[in-house]
Amino acid sequence: MKNSYFLPQINHAKQLNQVEFQNFRAKDETAKVHGNRGSSTPRSSRVSQTTQITNGTFDLTISRNSSDPFLISYKNDKILMQNIQEGKYKLLHMRSQLNNVLNIQSNSVSRSTIKRSFHIKPVINQSKRSSLINIDMNSQTENQKEQLEDLQFQKNMLETFQILPRDQAVIKQRGKKSIEQYYKHYKSLDRTLQQNQHFNIPNSGVTEMLDKSEKHFVLPSKVGIFKKEKTDKDILKLQYMRYGDKYAQLLTSGISGYNNISQFQLQNNRISSQSSNALIQQIMKNAKIINIANNRIGKIGCDQISQQISQKQCKLEVLNLGGNKLGDTAVKDLFQSILKNQNLRILDLSDNNLSDNVSFYLGQIVKNCFIYELYLGWNQLKGSSGQEIFSALIENNYLKVIDLSCNSLGKGGSCVSDIENFMQKNTDVCHMDLSSNFFSYEDSLAISKSLESNKTIYGFHFEGNYGFVDSRGFLVVQENQQQLLVGLHNKRQIKSINTLNREVYRSDRDVDLADCCWICDGWQELEFRWDIGLSGEYSRDPLFIHFNFENFRSNYFGKKDGQQQNFFSYKRMMPPGNLDYFYSSQENEMIAKNQHKKNLLDQKHIKSVQIFDGTTKDVLLEQINHCYVEKSTGVFTKYYEPQISLLPRVKDPVYVPPKKRKEKIKWTFPISLMAQWRQDDDNLITKCFEFDWEYCKIPRIIKNKPEDLQKVKDFLQQKYKYIKDTYKHYASQNPIGDVWAIQKLQFTDLVNQTNLIDNKNLKDADVDIKWTATTSIGDKGNFRNPERGITRYQLMEVLVRIAEEKYILKSKKSTTYFEAISQMWDEHLEKEFTSHSPHTWREQRYWNEECDYCLKNYKPIIEHIYRRHSKKKVKPGQSPFMCLEELNNIIALSGLLNDDKFGSQVANFAFNLSMMTQVDEQTQDRIFQMNIVEFYEALARIAEEANLQPLPGIPNVENQTQLSYEQRKNLLLAYKLEALILRLFNTCSDAGFKAAYSQITTSFFSSSKQNDEQEEEEYSYEELSPRQNQ
Repeated sequence: MKNSYFLPQINHAKQLNQVEFQNFRAKDETAKVHGNRGSSTPRSSRVSQTTQITNGTFDLTISRNSSDPFLISYKNDKILMQNIQEGKYKLLHMRSQLNNVLNIQSNSVSRSTIKRSFHIKPVINQSKRSSLINIDMNSQTENQKEQLEDLQFQKNMLETFQILPRDQAVIKQRGKKSIEQYYKHYKSLDRTLQQNQHFNIPNSGVTEMLDKSEKHFVLPSKVGIFKKEKTDKDILKLQYMRYGDKYAQLLTSGISGYNNISQFQLQNNRISSQSSNALIQQIMKNAKIINIANNRIGKIGCDQISQQISQKQCKLEVLNLGGNKLGDTAVKDLFQSILKNQNLRILDLSDNNLSDNVSFYLGQIVKNCFIYELYLGWNQLKGSSGQEIFSALIENNYLKVIDLSCNSLGKGGSCVSDIENFMQKNTDVCHMDLSSNFFSYEDSLAISKSLESNKTIYGFHFEGNYGFVDSRGFLVVQENQQQLLVGLHNKRQIKSINTLNREVYRSDRDVDLADCCWICDGWQELEFRWDIGLSGEYSRDPLFIHFNFENFRSNYFGKKDGQQQNFFSYKRMMPPGNLDYFYSSQENEMIAKNQHKKNLLDQKHIKSVQIFDGTTKDVLLEQINHCYVEKSTGVFTKYYEPQISLLPRVKDPVYVPPKKRKEKIKWTFPISLMAQWRQDDDNLITKCFEFDWEYCKIPRIIKNKPEDLQKVKDFLQQKYKYIKDTYKHYASQNPIGDVWAIQKLQFTDLVNQTNLIDNKNLKDADVDIKWTATTSIGDKGNFRNPERGITRYQLMEVLVRIAEEKYILKSKKSTTYFEAISQMWDEHLEKEFTSHSPHTWREQRYWNEECDYCLKNYKPIIEHIYRRHSKKKVKPGQSPFMCLEELNNIIALSGLLNDDKFGSQVANFAFNLSMMTQVDEQTQDRIFQMNIVEFYEALARIAEEANLQPLPGIPNVENQTQLSYEQRKNLLLAYKLEALILRLFNTCSDAGFKAAYSQITTSFFSSSKQNDEQEEEEYSYEELSPRQNQ
């Protein structure tokens, strides 16, 4: 049997007589202690020594082992005093040696160094010397104290003859002594393990944890169980430590003896399924809060949670498994267990690769459980899952916070109708995140409309979709707005009903704030008062207030409660940070004298301030009211009850000025929608010519004749406008894909129209040769310059080549190129080239008052159709535009191609002739990208060719429903344009848009409608959200 160095040999001690035992106790105080208990020698390499007790001089020797001696000797007093003196001499000798070392180090410093720091060096050396001595003395004191404690432990065992287990004391979890006790326990680990083994004493949790650290060859760690702070005794915080599986096994052993821990923060610790099973089984016994997010517990760990959570004695209230990549299979069993649990209140399954395969279980969880907060972001849930979740939410009265961000609810089946139904009926959810879910523009509009009536969702997130949340909580979906998917790497998860630590910079506050959340951003409810007499002398209605975070847009106070009330009051939710504001009336702007103000030093003009009637003006102020808004600690209480009186999505009172007679404004072109179309002028034509001249090869044809070349250039520049218009006409007949060019067949038609071929001086073969010479030396590799067609700059070149062949080489009528091109223009080209101006039709048919009123009246329909069909070739971040293929698709959907009289080339002509002139057609793609103003004209050109039956009610036309095709051709273009717009509304618009638009049965141009609109107009501050009012 192994000898224990913890115990004296009891049998020998019992044989001592009473006198000897009394002498043993009397001399015990003069014990001499040798050795160092802190030896790091492994237990396997230590050799135990036997304990000896002898009579006579009464020497008692208790030796621990050869590598770590612990010697207690009782001899006569003379020997004892000698040992004490020797100890003192040794301590003095050690101190003198330390002084010598310090002196040697200080003497080795160079003279130059001493000279530079002579006034500092002695102080530093003295401090080092004193600090080292103090450290040495403290270390000696601590060792002596520990040795005396061990001696006292030995004495107690000798006196009582009882086994005193070293492992029975429970180490405190908090306080400075807990750390000391922990490391002291580690120092005596070998003794404790040997005693437990010898007497069959079970290891405590701490002993087991330290023993495993040695077995796994890892450094001992407190693993969050023992801390200096005396707070949070029931919380174990180990987040972001990345400990791994070995330390997880240590933690499993360590917490076994502490049943008071109920909160476990274990996220980001590299815990895998290898260690998660035992760890989860241990912590689930008493846990109320478990955060084990961003680990890899796998199906094994998830199954252990499922098994424990289904037990009746489970106390778990918060479970965070986010970022564990569990997958559908592992989570299905967990859902079934949660359905049996009545205590769980918060569940986080974000970023776990969940798909629609668990949609049914999600619906059951939402419908039947008592969960307050559910986080399902960063998964793969699609529309079918959204249908299950939102239909179940209608029947749920418990859920307050739901996060469905970064999924794909806008794909795989629409759930928008379920969201709309939920918005209208649910009154419990107060915080919702639907960011980045691929909702279309129409889906976003529907969600925005249904959200307006909801007054219980105080925090709503919709980033990454069409639209944004403004400062009042409205979801604003603007026309021509792009879907933004950037910045998702910075997307932060909503955190219950708590504020997030995110800052809004000043540069972002001086414009309209977007993506606002009262909860996450910590908005405050503030009241602004204009005290008549104190704030200023102004006392009449209306009074407005302007804030910097809304770009100083006006907000109406509303009327006073009574005539005797001497102040105006306005309540509003304010974002944290610096707030600048001022007041205004209908006539001028002002600041409140009794409120804090600051000087405007950099810029006294506040530009483009929107006032009450929707117009903008520049405001001149030398001072502005200012305050700093503290971040709110919470919009809600911990019981999800609002702590503010304001409700989300409540509009300001509407200011309605007195009615006044509407004056009919005389129509002029500058106030029309067509005025935005850039017309050709001399400067633009010159730029286009110079660009084409640089690209063409005419200078190579006319070599060594600078005067002749200059004359040819001047002549072609004079005729360039006609050449450009003719090119546009023939290039529109048959483009090469989307690229405008005159192909061989169309060019032959142009040559025939000009009667150039006389089969004497110019033959078909000659034209073919000149065609080939021009197209073969083009910009190869550039798709905008195809080999099978002539582009704009090449038309001038081929005309010069034909003139050379006909008038210089064959007929000899001309000796210079200038004479040849001039004669060919006069004899053949002028009549054809001057008959294709697209501008003539604009002035005669399109640019008029009736067409402009028609476009303005039906502008929402036109822009909806444009938006819906302007996506195919638009790149992320690029402004929307329509390509030729999309315009052809609109015509096909409208059914116009079914009419035999509607030509197949109408779309090509409408597109190309409506495009504004571009200087560069060789390196830029603008000629293929139609904007909304050009789309207006394209519709008018299509309407001109379609000649549809007009709507009933157009003035001065009899038998409107029985007009023939020829009669319809002579109608005003505005009537035909109106008929086309309504045809497109019925065939090319979205079903949701059509349902929201009122039915149109009579023409806009009916005399009754025009008379009604000209009588009176009531100017009002539109009842829209602030950003929609722009």
